[in-house]
Amino acid sequence: MRSLHSRFIITSLIAVSICLAAASGALVQIFADSYSKRVQNELTGHINRLAAVIRFLPGGKLQVPENPPDNRFLIPYGGLYWQIDDPVGKAEVRSSSLFDYVLPLPEESHPVGIMHQYRLSGPEGKDVLVQERVLSLAAPEGRRPIRIAVAVNADEVDSARVGFALDILPYVAVLAALLVLMSIGQLWIGLRPLDRIGRDLEAVRDRRAADWRGPTRARFNRSSTN
Repeated sequence: MRSLHSRFIITSLIAVSICLAAASGALVQIFADSYSKRVQNELTGHINRLAAVIRFLPGGKLQVPENPPDNRFLIPYGGLYWQIDDPVGKAEVRSSSLFDYVLPLPEESHPVGIMHQYRLSGPEGKDVLVQERVLSLAAPEGRRPIRIAVAVNADEVDSARVGFALDILPYVAVLAALLVLMSIGQLWIGLRPLDRIGRDLEAVRDRRAADWRGPTRARFNRSSTN
């Protein structure tokens, strides 16, 4: 019976560990997806604000936005960047945060208005998450396609994911302990009838053994007397 108890406890530990590991992984992934979506929405908002302030000078030269939508665009290698490419005017303007770095955007052309996401190498060897859209803007000679890209350090999302996993770890450990204790309690209650049956069987076996030893001893005594 003790062996049966041990097997149930070990099985319970394994089952709880697998279930909680799977649930924790799912929660972390859901959080990471939600956080990534929030970052993408933020980058999309920056693209829209940049598009609203882009102007062309009378000669057709692209005018750099004077007031960035976020002060992080002003800090060299500050983690948030924008880059505007003008294929027609052969011009390229970047945020102060990019300093002397140029985002290696893919060279293939994209349809106007379609959002694209990349993970590229960024300043100081850090990966960046890039959101890019090609927009058709009014220029002196007519409509002109302008490529607007906004990027954020990828380690912001990665750090948030790791931080969330570490935050829920104590709660997962407490939940695991509670589930194991509940499983042991359920096991103890559920196996009580089996324990009683086992004790009864042992009592019957001991009584039969005693009854068998009694006649044997009596026969042995009679043989010795004769």
